[in-house]
Amino acid sequence: MRAGYTPGGGALFYVTGGGAYARLNNKFATTNSVNSFADSGKTNGWGYSAGGGVEVMAARNLSVGLEYLYTDLKDDDYTVSVGQGSAPAPDPLTGVDIQRSDPHFRTHSVRGTISYRF
Repeated sequence: MRAGYTPGGGALFYVTGGGAYARLNNKFATTNSVNSFADSGKTNGWGYSAGGGVEVMAARNLSVGLEYLYTDLKDDDYTVSVGQGSAPAPDPLTGVDIQRSDPHFRTHSVRGTISYRF
């Protein structure tokens, strides 16, 4: 969704926002070679995007713009489970589930646009 204001002179100032979805490919790496590790693989991230921008008419059918967008996706179901592997018993890591301390994946983006209207 986008809503804006035109003060005149061919400029449009706007805010934008809405729901966001991403397919996230999580990865886990370790130097521990004695335990076994099983991860939950790819997960879905749901969240929102919000931002704003400006678009200015450069010619009759041509406009240029600049937009900022903040996106926050929540991915709280990715888990790495630690197994016994070849570690000697008793192993304090066996049965432990590892998760990120912050389940949010946040991005900031800036993009420039050139639009031609037919």
